[in-house]
Amino acid sequence: MSKKTENIIESIATVLSSEKAYRIPAVCNKYNLGNGEDYSSPGSKYKYIESLLFEKNADYIINLAKQIIEDYRSDFVGKALNHYFDGKYYKLSELTRKDLLSELYEIGNINGKLSIDEFLEKCELKYIKPTENILFNYILGNKSDETEKQINLNELLRNSNIHESLDEKFFQFLEQIVHPYVRTNEDSKQYVSLINGHLKKDNLQLHPASEISGEPVYKIHKNSGIQDSVKNLIFAANGYKPEIVLDDALSNRIKIVKNSDYCLVYDKPIKNTGLLWVDLVEWWAELNKKERNKDTAKELNERLLNSLDSKPEQILFKTYYKIYSQELNRKLPALIPQVYLHYDPYSIKKYGIQYLLRQRMDFLFVLSNSTRIVIEVDGKQHYSDDNTSSPKKYAEMVSLDRDLKLLGYEVYRFGGYELTESNERIIIDFFDKLFKKHGIIK
Repeated sequence: MSKKTENIIESIATVLSSEKAYRIPAVCNKYNLGNGEDYSSPGSKYKYIESLLFEKNADYIINLAKQIIEDYRSDFVGKALNHYFDGKYYKLSELTRKDLLSELYEIGNINGKLSIDEFLEKCELKYIKPTENILFNYILGNKSDETEKQINLNELLRNSNIHESLDEKFFQFLEQIVHPYVRTNEDSKQYVSLINGHLKKDNLQLHPASEISGEPVYKIHKNSGIQDSVKNLIFAANGYKPEIVLDDALSNRIKIVKNSDYCLVYDKPIKNTGLLWVDLVEWWAELNKKERNKDTAKELNERLLNSLDSKPEQILFKTYYKIYSQELNRKLPALIPQVYLHYDPYSIKKYGIQYLLRQRMDFLFVLSNSTRIVIEVDGKQHYSDDNTSSPKKYAEMVSLDRDLKLLGYEVYRFGGYELTESNERIIIDFFDKLFKKHGIIK
């Protein structure tokens, strides 16, 4: 039996032995540990239960641990189980929790309009076992004026090891920070943005779930994004369409066998922060054996711009980089043009070159491996034939949108008529709202 399994056994035995002696037989029956009739008080409840657990196999122990967590809401068992799964049992990793807490402590005022006692009550944190007598007295309410002076909420949370709590408890804590009873909607914005900036690393997000007197009540949910990581990013074709073969089917590795000079292929792993402009410039510099500097960034920008034939697409691309490269600097997400989503050479032969409209996205953001945003600029070729409206083409376009959304992409469309050089405000307003939604700007 592994040491990790033994740790889980120790945690379960600790929790179950907290029951009264007369309850031990009933507890043993409930969890299929025998009838417990051979236990006699005042013998060690812990030792007795531990001995029964050591007779069980690892699968039983893991399943029992999950049941104990559900029944007792035990952080102790949760921590042992998380360790057993190398940190992958909790939805929100310990690393993310620590980074998030560090920033929250720095901002302060976590309890907002509430007293520390009231906030702890709302979060149900009084049930976290404290590690210091002063904390124990404080949470139990046996505090004096001297205690008040010696301790604050940050210290309470640190000493309580809140980062080791079950997801349910940790999420409740985060949700209470931005609850209308704790702070106003306006005051919450900074905290929501900060929290979501960390949650997205583990594909989670605070979403408005309901309202109280017009104020949003936030709940943490798993993002409905894409679960598969980015493997093949082919983009910015400025000539003939690339011809692709599956070089290694088992590894999903592709190879461009013709016209590779006319497109770009980003072949680096996508980080938790998504594909940023600085990452793209670094890749371009390495690809061309150049230094990463302003001239290299300008060269890449021009190469991407050359892949855009339509004037409205060019205006959107230029406006984005002109405005947001200054505002976001090194945090600027890369706006990637002309990205291949599907590859279906047989359909092109059958339906003609216009089928490319269904294979290539105008623009793509990769904000993380699971968060991908498609932006399409619709010229008349998307919905008409020879200046005559085509219900068939329109149906094909919205059908593709549905497919993308079902895969987990966000899809936004601009009419080409909207995008003129005198109408930059539409573009700026859109990106402002988009980036606020995803916590990139406040």
